[in-house]
Amino acid sequence: MMKKKSKSVDVAVISNAATGMNRGDELPYAIQPTVSLPDKVAEVLREMILSGKWAPGDRIVETRIARQLKVGQPTVREALGKLEEAGMVRRYPNSGCVVTQLSAQEISQMFSVRIELECLAAALAATSTNPQKRTLLNAALAKLQQAALEGAVEDYYRVDFNFHKTIWQLAENQFLEKFLSQLVIPLFNFAILELTKDKRMDFKADASAHSRLAKAILSGDPGHARETAKTVLGDFWHKGLTFVQERKLPHRRNGIV
Repeated sequence: MMKKKSKSVDVAVISNAATGMNRGDELPYAIQPTVSLPDKVAEVLREMILSGKWAPGDRIVETRIARQLKVGQPTVREALGKLEEAGMVRRYPNSGCVVTQLSAQEISQMFSVRIELECLAAALAATSTNPQKRTLLNAALAKLQQAALEGAVEDYYRVDFNFHKTIWQLAENQFLEKFLSQLVIPLFNFAILELTKDKRMDFKADASAHSRLAKAILSGDPGHARETAKTVLGDFWHKGLTFVQERKLPHRRNGIV
């Protein structure tokens, strides 16, 4: 939970020795020594953003995170660099990092590019000869459909992202996958933190649209896959654009974490 008085989020390692924390301030994972430390720190910070505990526009204080996680500041800086590459934070000269906050114009521009690139990815995936294509895509779709039935918002968008990531990987173009990842991660953050407030979102209908996309890709027809991707993504963006206009984004918090 955000502490209103200080407008900050305390960051602490989950351990048996961790005491005196508010429940909402607890990080979702402990640092494991068998994993690359910067990667693990990046994962912990990523969870804080995706969970909504750190909101768009919040300033991230490296020294505070380093102290609470009991790691060096260079490790935190490297971890934030990974999140910056993923589009989850932005670094400003003399100001440090802030959680990425997208304006309505930026969201519109990013989604326009995303549609073009993902339509290409769908077409390439349709022509892929990967013997595991059907298994991988159907497995990703099954998880999405299950999440839609359960109605867990954050879980739904996580498996939704993994579904699209499967398509990018099946396209077998590392540059396309990288560019889409950089574009889509901030958009999914926006979906988790903003679109989920819109109770009109129908996850079952959305999962059904993803099913149509999966079938189009598995048909092996790149033209059909491209057009289906354009329709599915266009419909989602139309709903998102309506929400953005109604919410009059962005709403800046200027918090400190």
